[in-house]
Amino acid sequence: MQKNKINLIIFIPKFKFSGAGNSVFKLINFLNHKKFNINIICLRKCDYKKKFNKKVNIFELNKDKLIHAFFEILSICKNISRSSSKNIILSNHHYANVYSIFIKLIVKNISVLSVERTCIYELSHHYSIIDYFKKMILKFLVKNLYKFSDKIVSNTIFTKKEIQYFSKGNTLQIYPPTLKKILSFKRKKYSKYFNIIWVGRLDREKGIEEFSKLICKIDFKSKIFILGGGKMKQHYKNFVKKNKNPKVKVYFKGYSNKSDFYYKKSHLLINTSHFEGSNNSIIESINHNLFVMASDCPGGNIELINKNYGLLFNLNNEEEALKKIKYIRKNYKVLQSKIKNKKIFLKKFIELKSNNSYLKIINRM
Repeated sequence: MQKNKINLIIFIPKFKFSGAGNSVFKLINFLNHKKFNINIICLRKCDYKKKFNKKVNIFELNKDKLIHAFFEILSICKNISRSSSKNIILSNHHYANVYSIFIKLIVKNISVLSVERTCIYELSHHYSIIDYFKKMILKFLVKNLYKFSDKIVSNTIFTKKEIQYFSKGNTLQIYPPTLKKILSFKRKKYSKYFNIIWVGRLDREKGIEEFSKLICKIDFKSKIFILGGGKMKQHYKNFVKKNKNPKVKVYFKGYSNKSDFYYKKSHLLINTSHFEGSNNSIIESINHNLFVMASDCPGGNIELINKNYGLLFNLNNEEEALKKIKYIRKNYKVLQSKIKNKKIFLKKFIELKSNNSYLKIINRM
């Protein structure tokens, strides 16, 4: 490592193909590697390992949980920090942010830029007793330690306001680098099939269970594309195959690098998240002139969806969701014509704008 460079330590526990992973990947490729030594710390495999356009140092730790990896992460950060007077940890997600702040309090020449890519409300949403106690402890640490972070970046106004309740002076908001450019094309009316797309990890928090049940109630001709992976993929695949209407064709496509193809082929995006940050699939859909139906969960969905781009629905009300799907299908042409003035809305999600905003913060630290 060259001593006149800034050591930037990117700490993202799960560096997988995902919205957060893609945002971090784009920022790393954007940064001037003549100025920065880029180091990545993650648990297990980094999915982007072979995709970086320049040299980066990747530490793939053979651990599944952060608590088991803390002292190894601390040792790596200590060793990296010896080669430069300026060292910055850019951590992602609240659990990684808490660990980074602990490291900062131990290693004196390290600064921390904490990035919140989802809402703090997530820590109030649990799926078991064990999950409840884990999140209560983490929520306590977030509320008491975030004030020690040098800067905190949230990707929604909602999350910025959440954090400012307990850490006001060091918090700002930057939208994610979702789009390379704003697209311009006209979408054709559907003919035989009304196609629906769902994008995300096949996890409970993304509402894949609710979505699977919902599409089994659809009784008109439809092709449904599910883009994303997860341990429960086969379970939901079997459930849908057993319960869906014969008129409906469902395709589990996994993580696809051809997402543009499916956005163009679809007529509606449905988001069923229990909580959200700034959802990339919603932004991508609007960019493809694709109408959106999203859960009214805490977080970014409420900020992203308005009457011109989509409708919100109550995730716990399946009847309401079905009525809105049918309403959108029936009034598709009229609703499609409302997706206008998207350039004004979408320009804040342009990749270059977002990455430059991060660079300004890093340079000032």
